[in-house]
Amino acid sequence: MDSGALWLLITSSNGLAFTNDGHMRTEPWMRICDALGDPTRRAIFEKLWRRPMPVGELARGLPVTRSAVSQHLKIMLDLGLVKARTVGVRRIYSVEPSGLWPLRSWIEGHMPRAVGVPERGSYANVEALLPQDERRVA
Repeated sequence: MDSGALWLLITSSNGLAFTNDGHMRTEPWMRICDALGDPTRRAIFEKLWRRPMPVGELARGLPVTRSAVSQHLKIMLDLGLVKARTVGVRRIYSVEPSGLWPLRSWIEGHMPRAVGVPERGSYANVEALLPQDERRVA
């Protein structure tokens, strides 16, 4: 596919992505974007980013059932975004930071193309790229 071509991405619940010309796209970074594009799944991921917790605790405050939370967790487990460990009769879920590497790698691969963005690995002075009013006060 021409990199300059306009294309439509259609995703299904299993993480597979299709372009408007019918080609299947299953790049890991796309599947991560699709998974975290769901607001409920993103809320679950953000809760787990703060600390590990079981399904019942994750479901509190969300507009979905515990069963739905379990289904969202299954998708994130399959993608490697979260992991689970058994403690007694409960499964405790937590974020698997290495699951974000495909997305990070894709983003970093595009960073040098942006004007004024340092090459990969040279982020020591990245704050200098921020507008003055958004920089940390020393």
